Amino acid sequence: MIERDTPPTRRTEAGLSLLEVLVALAVMAVSLGVPRPRRPGRRSRWCGASRRIEGGMPRERTAARSRGAGSPSEFPRPALRGALRTMSETEITFPSRLRVTNALSALGIAAGVVEFGESTRTSGEAAAAIGCEVAQIAKSIVFRGKYSDACVLVIASGADRIDEKKLCAALGEPVAKADAAFVRARTGFAIGGVAPVGHVGPVMVLVDRALWQLDPIWAAAGSHNAVFRLTADDLHRIPGIRVVDVRQSA
Repeated sequence: MIERDTPPTRRTEAGLSLLEVLVALAVMAVSLGVPRPRRPGRRSRWCGASRRIEGGMPRERTAARSRGAGSPSEFPRPALRGALRTMSETEITFPSRLRVTNALSALGIAAGVVEFGESTRTSGEAAAAIGCEVAQIAKSIVFRGKYSDACVLVIASGADRIDEKKLCAALGEPVAKADAAFVRARTGFAIGGVAPVGHVGPVMVLVDRALWQLDPIWAAAGSHNAVFRLTADDLHRIPGIRVVDVRQSA
């Protein structure tokens, strides 16, 4: 039998081989729960398939750390869903809202502007935010005279539809719904926030007769999330107002 010379195994002072030392260290690491280092660019099974690890740290956490712990931009602000408050005159900074409050004050209508955290642009949204019936929303619809180019503002219950044939008969000329540019130029308000008062130009205001069956009512106050409360009788204080029957029959 031929015997081959084998190099002697390198051992430590304690009599253990280098291999035995490495195995012992690995067992200790597993028992202590020490995580293995991840390589840059490797996907993390904890963060989902769309997130990657950069230098052992998720991108979102890296960005947050670069802003500094506790930075206000690190946490989203809570929404004001369902909250409402009556605004004082000093709080009203929107020119459109300010025109409404000034016009109401000049007409002797004691109605505070109420601001919501959500949109009140449509009758349904306004009723949900206020907690009233859709019928109690005094919606504003702007029409444009075909021949006169007049700006016609029709105020009606949010639960009713406007009969354009009745409206044309009341005006004596054909009309069409105005576009956003015309509404803004003639009233000073955006669609969804057109108030019955505070217009920047001449506006013919027509109020549907059925609105007097409701009390109270709520109207837009110049923006998409502000309204004010009034009665139908308060509308009589608007100069030049006309009461008409333009509600579409059921």
